[in-house]
Order: sequence, then structure tokens, then C-alpha cells
Amino acid sequence: MNNTQLVVSPQSSEPIDIQSMATQTTEDFFFTTMASGGMSDSGETVNPSTALGHGPVWQAVNILSGDIGQLPFWKMKRSGDLREKDRNAPINYTLGVEPNPYQTPSVWKETMMSYALLWGNAISVIVPAPGGRRWLMPLMPDVTFYEQDERGNYHITTRIANEDRSFDYEDCFHIRGLQSNGFWGLSAIDVARNVLGHGLALQKHGNKTFKNDAKPSGVLRTDQPFNPEAHKNLREEWYKTQGGDNRRSIAILWEGLEFKPMSMSNEDAQWLEARKLDREFVASLFNLPAFKLNALENSAVRANLEEQNRDYFQTSLSRWMNRFVEEARRKLLPPQLRSSGDHYFRWFPEAFLRGDVKMRMESYSLAIASRILSPNEARAKEDMDPYEGGDEYLNPAIEQSPKLDDQKSKLRSIISNQLEGALLVESNKVERASKVTKDFLSWVQKFYSSAEGLAAIFGERLSEPCELARLLGMEVEWESACATHMAENCQSFENICELTDKKDIALAVKDKAEEIRLQCKQLTKSIFKE
Repeated sequence: MNNTQLVVSPQSSEPIDIQSMATQTTEDFFFTTMASGGMSDSGETVNPSTALGHGPVWQAVNILSGDIGQLPFWKMKRSGDLREKDRNAPINYTLGVEPNPYQTPSVWKETMMSYALLWGNAISVIVPAPGGRRWLMPLMPDVTFYEQDERGNYHITTRIANEDRSFDYEDCFHIRGLQSNGFWGLSAIDVARNVLGHGLALQKHGNKTFKNDAKPSGVLRTDQPFNPEAHKNLREEWYKTQGGDNRRSIAILWEGLEFKPMSMSNEDAQWLEARKLDREFVASLFNLPAFKLNALENSAVRANLEEQNRDYFQTSLSRWMNRFVEEARRKLLPPQLRSSGDHYFRWFPEAFLRGDVKMRMESYSLAIASRILSPNEARAKEDMDPYEGGDEYLNPAIEQSPKLDDQKSKLRSIISNQLEGALLVESNKVERASKVTKDFLSWVQKFYSSAEGLAAIFGERLSEPCELARLLGMEVEWESACATHMAENCQSFENICELTDKKDIALAVKDKAEEIRLQCKQLTKSIFKE
């Protein structure tokens, strides 16, 4: 490694000391200048470092970063109708084997994701490496900033080995969160400082309570007069014999003293409820479904974790995956490949999304019978070896009526299962929105009328299996049935908003959400015109 410690940036003739940059892959990433942080209204210091000491924040960041880290990320190549991994591309070695000399691919992805979640910006310098490859060296987020020169060009400034260094923005792989100026991401921790400070204060309150055996304090009472000196001596003697590790000792009272314990206040009794609400807020802050942070009070959630995971992928992970894809296309592809349209980057989330074995096998069977997949293509999805003759697209055995009836029955079951999952997503979304959205009526109208709302959820889950059903000669009308369903439920929620007191809307919506979860059977009949 001695002969490769110094490399030259593509945009600058100044060498970059890779060894000094590597020191950032230690705890210094998290415990540097940000430790001074910002003070919240609760009195707790809140910054990305202290926030990680809050259990729900640690869990949220760990889940999102860990899931991004475990998913494969490849450069792809398209040749005519063939789309395949570009295994000879040097950048695939970087993304799949060695992003830099000090991190594995999963660790690099987790690092970038955690920085983006906590600080709002995750930046890796793109550095030339031996063999024509490139390394991605993460920069410490708490000492990394941006500057704009007089010509409007952006530069990234950071501190490496106690020296300020500046990099051209085109040499930086930048994943950012929500922005207010269109360029630099906002830290969710800073934006929500006061609410997270409340959670840290709750945590400290609980620790102090349990330190005292979860028992409240009390007072000593007496009718005897005490001078200030006696007061001081009594307080010191009581703490000496009953405080700290001696709090379980037997107290001996004298001079008519009487100990009266103080009862727990209503605020203390609500501590557990406040902790639950704090956990739900952190889930909302990071756009996570509450069950990911162990909020499993709803039995419907426990019974449908597979569908909940699919919803989590679509609403939480997809946004960040798209950021990586767009940035990689812009920064890691040469201009000629970028403009061709035949070279692109793709995540492979199939292992994360696929359902149980029975449903997968039924789907493969129908896809093969309908000539959508060949047997070998289905086997490849299961990491199984191909077999001779398995590349042919078989004709469906329509003439064998018993087999066809069996296929139709299985397909109807699949459509019903997909519909049940869509209704679960619908009910969970409206129930959650009623709790966190200020203008619930406007949200409902947009959710049920927008093409990106519930219609997209139905389309994603039902379009392919219903198209298979039509190929098998089944009469299905899922579009009109779902449109009627959306119109009726939208009207129901509009009536709730109009006729219910604002403070009771969330409770009324919860009842309606439970009703939605039971509409699968009737809606399935409508789709098949039964």
C-alpha cells in the first residue's frame, strides 16, 4: 500500500493522502465537533451524536442503513433486448468488492446512509485507484461543508488530518436528504431537535426513577421546631444513611419525625405512554412504519408483516435507493456512456420483496403457463441451475380443462391475497394520516383521487395478476371495481370530517380503517363480477 497512498484527483493536480482520509473510518466520524450540538427546549443537547443514544433513533438509523447495506447495487448494460450486469466494468468492482481499502461494500453503503439520515448529507470523494478503478472515500459529515465560487460552481470543503481540503463537486458522490436551498440536505436531527430532546429527557427521567428503585421521594415531618443548623444536619444525616447505595437501609426516626412518601404524579404515571408516542414520532421522522420500531399493538400489523415490509420498501427505502442510482449515473459513468442510455445502475431488492414459497411457486407456474417466463428464468430467480430445454416458452395447456380450472382457482387466490395487502396499506395509511396530518380532509381527497395515491397501490398489486387472468379467459374488471371502492371510502371519510368533532376524528377513522380491512371478500367478488 505504500506506493498508492498518494493519488491525484481528476480535477486537481494536488495529491490526496488516502491514508489520512482512512482515519475517518473510526469513531471520529461520530464524535468530533458536532459533540457541542444544539440545546433543546427540554435542556438536553441534541445533535447527531447524542441522538444516537436515544433508542428509537438508533433503531431507525440502524434499520434503514442496514437494509440499504445488504442490497446488491450494480452497473447494468443493455444490448438490444438483453439487460445484464456489466461484470467487466471497473466501477462494479468498486461497488461490489472494494469501495475503498478500508471498507466492504455493505459497510460503505451503511456509512453513507447513516450520514444522510443523521446529518442530511453523505459525501464520498471519488479517488483514482490502481488498475483504472476508483475508490469512494467517505468524508466526516460534521466537518464537511460546501462553498460556491464567483462563477457559481460548488466545492466541497472538509478537514482531513487537521488540514482544510477542497474538492470539486464533480469529484464527490453526494447523497442528500430533504433540502431547503435545493443543494444541501437538512439534518432531520436539527430540524426535530425539540421533539428529540423531549425523548432524551424522558429517557433520563426513567433512568433516574429506576436508579431510585422506581420509587418517588418523600418528606420528613415533625411538630418540633428546628433551627437552620439542625435542618442542615438532618438533611446530611438522612442522605448519608438513606441515599445512594444505602437507600434500602432501615430508617430510624427520632424527635417525633415521621416519613411520608410522595405519591407518583399523573405525569409520571403517563411516562410509558409518552415513551410510546416518542417512538411513533421517531418512526414518522424517518418515514418508517411504526412496526419497524416494535410498535406491534395492532394485531393486523402482526398478522401481515410481509405486506407491511413491502409497504416499507415502497415508501421508505425506494426514495433513498433512487438517490443512489441517480448520483451514480451522474458521477460514476463517463459522459459518453451516460448519454447512450444503454448503461445504468440498478438495485436488486428481489430477495427483500419476494413472498412466501407457496405464493412464489404459484406465480411462477402461472407466468410459465402464460409464456411470460421460461422455466429457466423462473429457476434463475431462485438461484437454481438451468436445465436442458428449460429456455422454451411453453404454451398454456388450455385444452386440459381440469388443469385450466386449477390455474384459475390459484390465480383468483393470488389476486385476493394481493387485494388484501392493498387494503391493509390503505387502512394503515389513513389511520396514520388522521393522527399526524393537520388537514386530514385534504389528505384524504388527494389520496383517493390522485394517480400517485391509492390508485397506484392497486395498480402495482393487481395489474399483472389480473392481466394473467384475462390471458386465461377470466373476466376481471379490477379498474372499475377499485374506482368504485375508492369513491365510496373517500365519501365516508369526508362525512367523518364533516360530522365528527375534530378531537374525535382519529377514533372514527380507526373504526373505518378496521372496516376497510374486512372489505377484501366483497371487493374480490366485484372484480370477478360475481
